[in-house]
This record gives sequence, C-alpha cells and structure tokens, in this order.
Amino acid sequence: MIEVSSASDIGRVRTSNEDSYGVFSPAVYVVADGLGGHAAGEVASRMVVAAVHDMANEGQTIDTAALKSAVLRANQQVLDASAGNSSYEGMGSTATVLHVDEDTGIAYYAHVGDSRLYLLRRGVFRQVSRDHSYVEELVARGELSEAEAQHHPRKNLLLRAVGIEERLHVDGDSFPLEAGDRLLDVIPRRPPMNENADDVTQLKQVKNFLFLLNPEHFHTRDAYINALAATNYDLLVVDLYYGDRPLTPEETARLKVKANGGKRLLLSYMSVGEAADYRPYWKEEWNTERPHWLAEPNPEWPGSYKARYWSKEWCDILYGSPDAYLDMIMAAGFDGAFLDVMDAWQYFKENK
Repeated sequence: MIEVSSASDIGRVRTSNEDSYGVFSPAVYVVADGLGGHAAGEVASRMVVAAVHDMANEGQTIDTAALKSAVLRANQQVLDASAGNSSYEGMGSTATVLHVDEDTGIAYYAHVGDSRLYLLRRGVFRQVSRDHSYVEELVARGELSEAEAQHHPRKNLLLRAVGIEERLHVDGDSFPLEAGDRLLDVIPRRPPMNENADDVTQLKQVKNFLFLLNPEHFHTRDAYINALAATNYDLLVVDLYYGDRPLTPEETARLKVKANGGKRLLLSYMSVGEAADYRPYWKEEWNTERPHWLAEPNPEWPGSYKARYWSKEWCDILYGSPDAYLDMIMAAGFDGAFLDVMDAWQYFKENK
C-alpha cells in the first residue's frame, strides 16, 4: 500500500497561492507551481493538474512517455488560454509528474521547471529531477558553485516551463524502487520485461529480475513456492526463510528453473549493515543489552538495528563460522546472496 501526504504553503512573499497538486489512481501524482501573476499562475498550474488527471483516467499504459504527453498537452492548453485571454498573457507553470507501478516496482516521472522530485532512501534524500533554471545551468557548466547559486539574484529565473513556448522539451525517466521505498511482497501480474527462455547462469546475462522479500501474502509454503516457480524472471531475490524454516535444496532447485524451462539465478537476501531480531542468529540477551557493534533500533524498519559490519563478532555471524548465515544460504542451494545496507558506515560516521 502506498501512503500519500500533501501540503501547500503560500510562503512569506506572495498574497496568493499559485501551487496546485493532484493525487490520482492508479498511483499518479503531480505538483505544479504557477507563474505569471496573481490569477494567471494559479490557472496555469490547475490546467497542468487537469491534464494529468485526464491522462490517468484514459486507461492507457502509464509510463514516462504517457507522463510527458500529459505535460505537453497541458503546455498547448495553457498557450491556447493565454492567446484567448489577455489577462492570462505570460502565465505558465512548472510540472513534476510521478507514477509508481506497484506491479513492477518501477517509478516513472516527467519534469519541467524547478519543482523538484526527491527520493528518500534509507534516511538519505536524493534529488532525482534537474532544475531548468538559469543558475542550474551555471552550476552545470562549473561557472557557479551550489552555495553561490542559493544566493544568486537570478536564482528564480526559469529556462523551461509549461505554457511559455510552443516547442517544449520535457525531461523524464524511470528508476527501480528498492527496499524501503517500494512494495516487495507481490509478484507483478504482467510478464517480465524482456521475457526469454534462455539459460541464465551469470549475472551479466540477466535481463529482468524479481525481488520478493515478504511472502506474508502467500498463506502456505507451497503456494509461495508454486507462485515463484510459475514466473519467467531471469533472477529471483527472495528471503532464505519462509516462516521459521529456511528453504530446502529441493525448493530452491525448483525456483532455479523458469516456468518456460530456462535456467535462472536464485539469490538470497542478506543484510550486512543491519541485524534483525527475528533472524535465527539473534540472541535473547541482546534485547536487554546489545553488543557494542549494534546501534539503536531503525525506526523505519521495526526489529532492525544498524550493525558495524567490520566488527569481527558480526562478521563471524554472517560468514566466518561453521553455522554462519551465508553458509546456511549456500547449503539451501542458492546461487549466492544479495547484500543490502552496505551504506551502514555512513550512519555510524554521521552518528559518532
């Protein structure tokens, strides 16, 4: 389930709010910041939101191209409105549109202006979109530092916006969502991209993959294994465990064959930068007195604790002892492990 929050603020300078935003099914989101004066900017931003709403309700496949098309449609509508009403002359808007495909775990976006799209992943913000502004161009050319750009007298000058020119170039792209910012508990209904019956024995041969780390939607172990075995993904990344028992070599052998008969790779998820209190290595005494290599609980992932993965004690648990977690993965028949939370060092660096 996707949780959505929204808010808009008039700020300290303007007397009217020219911002508009929309949340539409299926998982389509838009933010628009109007330009061009008291009434006109608000009109332009609302037209952007309306165009995205119409696109979302057309029943078409929604991807980057569809989002760009909606922005271009809004561009023409704003231009037409400006030409037909002198009070709207010069109005425009930014546009940042996002669609999250819950089946594939892919996020698509389209963008014009300086309303930014950010990704929050494991507590770190990353700017996804690039501002179409005068100062951003100077920064990109190395003529201005980011610190200088914050105080440049022309920092609000846009080079691209909806409704300003007939020929508008809309940026757009897609990116896979990961643990913490995507659903990892469903198998997409649609076939994999680049589906094939090839034998895949090396990572460089992989053309598509499936992450499924939470099998709670499958009510039985057999239903879980059968559902995975019925797919044609080149690579599966799943948990070592279903319930309180690890997968068996017989089960992993089934999962290493695609439904169409081709071989595929099977990796087990293994977090090296966090320890979890529901894993078999967890000791009861850690609930009252954590070892020195464990940090405070991660509020975003209940039961998880940042771990100093360079600590010998933690390394022994993961791979340095006869009953290490990695040995359990290999004994179960997996091809290897998908290592997660490798950036835990940054947490400890920032929280000394």
